[in-house]
Amino acid sequence: MNKRVISKIDIKNNTLVKGVQLEGLRTLGNPKKYADYYYQNGVDEIFLMDVVASLYERNNIGTIVKDIASDVFVPITVGGGLRSLHDISDMLKSGADKTAINTGGLKNPEFLVNAVKEFGSSTIVANIEVVRKGEGSYECFYDNGRESANISLRRWIDDLISIGVGEIILTSVLDDGMGHGFDENILSDIPVNLQIPLIVHGGVGSLNHVQALSKNDKVDGFAIASALHYSAKSYVMENTNNEGNYAYLNSGRVPLNIEPLSINDIKDIL
Repeated sequence: MNKRVISKIDIKNNTLVKGVQLEGLRTLGNPKKYADYYYQNGVDEIFLMDVVASLYERNNIGTIVKDIASDVFVPITVGGGLRSLHDISDMLKSGADKTAINTGGLKNPEFLVNAVKEFGSSTIVANIEVVRKGEGSYECFYDNGRESANISLRRWIDDLISIGVGEIILTSVLDDGMGHGFDENILSDIPVNLQIPLIVHGGVGSLNHVQALSKNDKVDGFAIASALHYSAKSYVMENTNNEGNYAYLNSGRVPLNIEPLSINDIKDIL
């Protein structure tokens, strides 16, 4: 099966932001313009994440989802602040195909059970934020990587399989925005016979990182943010009216060792 290329769009206060290790969020621009660019260039899916929704116990990106879904015709996953079946229903009505749940599920696993029963496994994605805690030990976090759930990755994976979620997006918090590659040691905690798609996110900064991950049979796709955003900046700047951090985008500075990647280049590698 071909591995999917997914653009991850983090949203705060209706703008696309990007940080390092899920912190220090820098405004980049209009999320719809980025989504339009990725769709036009052949992305397989888009993952929209309200990165402060769980922290502030709110959910208000429905309007953005509607706006993007009106012109983008690939599957859209939406996450951030989903705490009830009503929240999930609202996102689906706004145009989401799938909903990603992390904080709400860790705090109340019964919520995930009910969500799967109500909407079906294919609609419910487990969004896992994991932090390395000592040699070979990984722990699940929530609130955009701020708080520990005091549960190991392997135990939570087992729970999610029992619950029946349809997909897992696995973020390595310490690698996010660093551009030095995804921590493949995390994958040792993933069962060989997982039987649901696994999407990895965090650390991809070059085509070599994509190629290395593409050889791992446990990985079904890549959610990429920084490396795609810095390749899309020219289009976004040409198609917006003073929206976004023009001074930063014009500076030519790319964080750390991240190589701007086009979707075509990634697909050529795959």
